[in-house]
Amino acid sequence: MLSAPADMAGPDGDSLALHLLGAPCWQRWRAGRPLGPAVKLGIKDAALLAILALEGAQPRDRVAALLWPGAASVQAASLNLRQRIFRLRQATGHPLVQAGAVLCLLPDGLECDLWATGWEARQTWPEGELLADAALPAAHEPLADWLTQARAHVAQVWQDSLWQAARRAEAVGHHESTVRLCRQWLRHHPCSEEQWRRLVTAHYLAGDLDTAAQAAQEAQQALVEEMGMAPGPETVELIHTVLYARRERQHTAQEPTRPCPVCPGHKTTTPKETGDADWFSGQLQALSPQAMLLARALALMDAHAPLAATVPTAARLLNVSALELAAPWQELEAAGLLQPPPQRGARIAGTALCSHLLAGIPTTLVDHLRGQLA
Repeated sequence: MLSAPADMAGPDGDSLALHLLGAPCWQRWRAGRPLGPAVKLGIKDAALLAILALEGAQPRDRVAALLWPGAASVQAASLNLRQRIFRLRQATGHPLVQAGAVLCLLPDGLECDLWATGWEARQTWPEGELLADAALPAAHEPLADWLTQARAHVAQVWQDSLWQAARRAEAVGHHESTVRLCRQWLRHHPCSEEQWRRLVTAHYLAGDLDTAAQAAQEAQQALVEEMGMAPGPETVELIHTVLYARRERQHTAQEPTRPCPVCPGHKTTTPKETGDADWFSGQLQALSPQAMLLARALALMDAHAPLAATVPTAARLLNVSALELAAPWQELEAAGLLQPPPQRGARIAGTALCSHLLAGIPTTLVDHLRGQLA
């Protein structure tokens, strides 16, 4: 069913909606309600309306030549066109087309789903291929060529309009609209990292960490399947930020009751702060080799390049993809060996632990890793 035309009613309050995306048809509306079922358009009627809707005013002879390339004469094609317009007016009850040497649509009381201004006004982007499943005889090669180009043009305008709408929604903090628009865009173009980041960020800023994490996993899967490669550094950092925030929230929700407050003036310490070797050994022994290697790389970055302690830098240091660090990074967080980042990146939790990790790295390897950071 067609959506109700927006602010396009004629003098009698009626309006005509042309649906040319998908199976072409028309439908009459009054006061926001359809006056009857949608009526299918024949291919030549649909093509005539699509040409005028997309290209504006057109010479009668050009339109007639596109629709009736095999006509015996220009006059015969023009007569066919005149009869076609007359029947359309009778069927729809709308003047529809201004006839003459130049043809154009009469917009009063008319809505067409090819007009981007209507998409943006209603914040609704209709889907479907222009004149879908149109079967043209072999003799209609000029119209077939026009239709191929017009489909590509409509698809590009639709894509650009929806992209810009998502950007505007993001800019003003309309998270729900951002999510809806990004989802619609990604159904057709699932390999856009920027749009995936926009979607994940909107969920994250709306406080829906579970859905943000789910979208982050979808992004990884889509990018790997569609592009055959791991997400870029900026996307990986965002994914880690979301997963870290969700784990922190889950950890906070599962925390036991708070301990009794300590006596005034008494400072408590943690094993990480005091450098308790037994605590370090117990935590580190439970790590996988990959997590241990990552911990040492982060410790080295803390000691020699603290501003570079991010997932992409660690990946470069260890000569692996950033995606491969997701599991070991989560291991370190779960073990309590990372402290929360103030903005981006991460730090080994405590200088004592950092020193403990560096002490286990051979001098030659330290020199090699320093060279990688340089």
